[in-house]
Amino acid sequence: MQTVDSESLEIITMIEGLAQADVPEFVRRSVENRRLHRIVTTLNRDTLSRDTARRAAAQRALNRIGFI
Repeated sequence: MQTVDSESLEIITMIEGLAQADVPEFVRRSVENRRLHRIVTTLNRDTLSRDTARRAAAQRALNRIGFI
């Protein structure tokens, strides 16, 4: 089972690795697979972190997929 930190890192790494043209398909697939809620919830939680690097990475990821 993944820890919260490794799950966050996996999500952020996956989103940062997307080409901009692939973002809409990623969001569509995430909705279809019922994973978008978990992704956004995890990133939103990280935006409240006291760790400034973690907070900034989560904000960048949310921005990249169009949620900020």
